Amino acid sequence: MTLYELSKFLSDGRADSLFSRIYRDNNLEKLRQRARYFSAAENFSKAFPLCDSVHIFSVPSFMNICGGFSEIDFGEAVMCAVTCDMVGLASYHEEPVIRIFSDFSQPTEIDLAALTVNESADSSTLYKIAAELLKRGYKIRGADIYVSSDIPENKGFSRDVPFDVLIADILNCGCDFPLSDAEIAEIVTSAEGFAADSFRFFEVYLCTVGGMLHVTPNAEDKNFVHKIEYDFTVCGYSVCMNDTSDKNISSYSENEEIHRDIEAVAKAMGVEKLCDVAEEDFYGSLAEIRQKCSERAALRGIVYFEEKNLTAEAADALMTGRSDCFFACLDKIAMGLNNRPTEAVELAFRLSRKLLCGCGAVKVSGSNVQAFVPNYMINFFTSAFEDVFGHGSTLIFSVRKGKIGEIYV
Repeated sequence: MTLYELSKFLSDGRADSLFSRIYRDNNLEKLRQRARYFSAAENFSKAFPLCDSVHIFSVPSFMNICGGFSEIDFGEAVMCAVTCDMVGLASYHEEPVIRIFSDFSQPTEIDLAALTVNESADSSTLYKIAAELLKRGYKIRGADIYVSSDIPENKGFSRDVPFDVLIADILNCGCDFPLSDAEIAEIVTSAEGFAADSFRFFEVYLCTVGGMLHVTPNAEDKNFVHKIEYDFTVCGYSVCMNDTSDKNISSYSENEEIHRDIEAVAKAMGVEKLCDVAEEDFYGSLAEIRQKCSERAALRGIVYFEEKNLTAEAADALMTGRSDCFFACLDKIAMGLNNRPTEAVELAFRLSRKLLCGCGAVKVSGSNVQAFVPNYMINFFTSAFEDVFGHGSTLIFSVRKGKIGEIYV
C-alpha cells in the first residue's frame, strides 16, 4: 500500500477492528494506536523520503506467566505473547542494502553485497539472520525499514527478541515467505547465540505465533509445545506489570546462581539435568544432596519440582477453562518461591495482594510485580499502586492473540 492509503486506512477508522484484535479492546487504546501508526508513517517518510509503497508488520513481546524458576533447568513454563509490540514499516528495492531506522536506537545497515554465508562470531544478530537466509539459498531483497516500539523499558519485557523476529519476518516477506514460523524461530535463536533446544527458542517461537503456550521441553513424546486457547479478556481480567524501579536486582546473576545449584543437585544424582530425575528419587536422596551440595541447593531442588508440578496444573486449568484453579496455582507458586529479594519488591507484592482482596493472582518477576486484575478493579488498582510507587509505575496489557506478522489492509 502507499503511505497515503495507510493514512486513509487509519483516519477512516478502518484500522480499529484490527487494533481491537491485536491490542486492548477499548476506544482510548484504538486512538492511541491510531496516533502511533500515523507517527510511524510520518517518521518513515522523513527517514526515506523517496519511498512511498510500504508493507506493515507487527511482532509482540512476551512474558512468562509461570514456570520461571523451573525453566532454568528444562522444567515447564506457561508463556504468552503480550499486546506490547514492535511495528515495522518496510519498503523493498533492488539496492543491495537494508537500512533500519527506529524510535529507540541508532540507525543501522546491512550491506548485502558484503554478506557471506559464514558470518563471524562477532557479527551482529541481524547480519547472522540475513546470512542464514542466504545460506539456505534465498535471494534477499534490499529494504528500507522504520520500527516503532511500544515495548516499555524496565517492565520485564524483551525488546531484543521481537526486534530480531520483526527483521526476520520482513526479510522472509521479501523472499515471498519461504520460511515457516518454526524455521524463523530456529534462525533467530541461532543468530542470538542460543542452542536450538534452549528455552530461548520457545520465547522466540512465541513471538512468531502469538497467543499462549505451555512448554514442556523434556516431554517423552517430543511434543514440546501445547497451545492454550484461553482468553483472560473474555473472563474479565487484564494483566498489570507493576514496576518498583528497584535497581538493586540482577535477575541474570540470580538465575546463574540458581542454575549452578540445580546443576549441582543433578550431578549429585548422577545426571546432567534435574529434569531427568524422577521426583521420588530426588526426595529419596535428599539427605545425600544436603551433605554433598548445600541446604540452599536442596531447597532449590524442592522448589524446582514444586513449581514444575504447579505449572503443569496451571496449564491444565487454563486449557479446561478453570480460572480459579489457575489463580490458585499461581498463588502457590508465588508464595512458595519466596523470591522477593528486596524490601521494594516485597512491598509491591504485598500491596498488590492487599488491593486485589483475594481476586486474581500476583507473582514476582525480577524487580516487577505481575498481577491478574479484574477489569472492574483496574482503575482502583492502578491508582492505589501508583499512589505508592509513582505515576506510570503500572502498565496494563492483555495477551496477544495469534500470529499477525504482515498486516494486510
